[in-house]
Parts: sequence; C-alpha cells; structure tokens
Amino acid sequence: LSIDKLKSEIKENRSVTGKKVILENIYFKQSSTLMMGDSQKNLMTIVQFLKENLSVCIKINGHTDNVGKSYSHLQLSRLRAMVVMNFLVN
Repeated sequence: LSIDKLKSEIKENRSVTGKKVILENIYFKQSSTLMMGDSQKNLMTIVQFLKENLSVCIKINGHTDNVGKSYSHLQLSRLRAMVVMNFLVN
C-alpha cells in the first residue's frame, strides 16, 4: 500500500487497521545505524502523514543484509528501527 493510498482510505473513513506501507529508499551505511542519502527526506513523508493523522499508530520494522552473524543482524535491525522511530518523533 502506498502512503497516498493510505491517505485516501482515511479520507474515505475506511479502516486502515493492519494495513502495511513499505517505505522505499531508507538506506543505512553497511553494518551501521547511520542513515544515508535521501533517507531523512523520504521519512519526512511519514512525519507529515502522522502530523495530519494524529490517531494513526504505526509499527516500525528494520532489516539488514545477510553479511555477518544472524545475531548481529537482529540487533542492528532493532537499532535501525529505533533510529527511524527517533527521527519520526523528533
């Protein structure tokens, strides 16, 4: 589901509970929590959406590549999700 489609469904008073929006172009430096490129600019779309839709709650998931140990990937995924959360709330 795109963010525009989600906005449309809210405008039409449809339930968006459980709907998934996949954010594209949120990149991090390899093995790092440092966002790269236009990642922050792309997250601003979500910031604006949340400001316009205060009753919407979101769940943030992170992921990594498959280079290295799986435990490290899980930890890095969580840290990246926290970086995105902090960006959205600040």
